[in-house]
Amino acid sequence: MKERLDRIKREFPWLKVQDMQWLIDKVEESVTPKCKASDFHQSPRHYLNVFYEAFGKPPTAYQIEDITYWLDLGMEEGLLALSFEKASRAGANFNYAMGILRRWHKAGIMTLEQAQDERKEKAHDEKREGDTRHTGGGYYW
Repeated sequence: MKERLDRIKREFPWLKVQDMQWLIDKVEESVTPKCKASDFHQSPRHYLNVFYEAFGKPPTAYQIEDITYWLDLGMEEGLLALSFEKASRAGANFNYAMGILRRWHKAGIMTLEQAQDERKEKAHDEKREGDTRHTGGGYYW
């Protein structure tokens, strides 16, 4: 147990000591059989680090509960990290990131690869739509 606490102190220096055990419990609950706990902790861009970089502060207990909800549904950690980055780039907050995750979940997107495919498909559709708009001679209202 001490070894885990030491690892968490190194990886998340901004985390308060009293929250560490609670976080360990939540993380262990959220780890699905398809990923090992060792992979989870060794990820170079752990979603909690991305959260801290995106919003400039550690997540609150309520935010960690929201994050755990998405992990329990089977969403990939990388997808959570992407939502935090997108919200940060838009100058938005955590609730905006949760909205992104809701939209993805509604669309059946649960992995980072699916989100990237959706983005490519959307860009392709917009390009095709733009191409057809300028080929006609009429006005578009």
